[in-house]
Amino acid sequence: VKREEVFITSKLWNTFHRADEVPKACAKTLADLQLEYLDLYLIHWPMSTEPNTEQGLFPADAEGIPMFDSKSPSFAETWAALEKLVEEGKCKNIGLSNFNIAQIEEVLAVAKVKPACLQVKCQWSVLGPGRVSPARWAAL
Repeated sequence: VKREEVFITSKLWNTFHRADEVPKACAKTLADLQLEYLDLYLIHWPMSTEPNTEQGLFPADAEGIPMFDSKSPSFAETWAALEKLVEEGKCKNIGLSNFNIAQIEEVLAVAKVKPACLQVKCQWSVLGPGRVSPARWAAL
């Protein structure tokens, strides 16, 4: 199978939302998958957690409460770093996952590259109103 015949998607995890962490995370993903580029790279969740902690991908305090990123990178910061990956040819498309309407609007307000998709979890028990309609509303 030729590479161009396979569509490969990956996600930027919560601990890598800072602009300087985005290219490192993508580079690791590409190295792990032995690829030169991703077809789609998504921001996994619209929240950022503290990077570089001993707990790795799931940083939590002594009580087990998630440790949100002390620098709180904006969606604009993260999105701009993803756009740079597109410019560099590391990703063909970029998108969002689990974002609501207000969060999508925040990204669209600064996006030079429009999100290629909005991935949402479609499990009826957790699917709240305002999750499917944002994709229709934003024409993603």
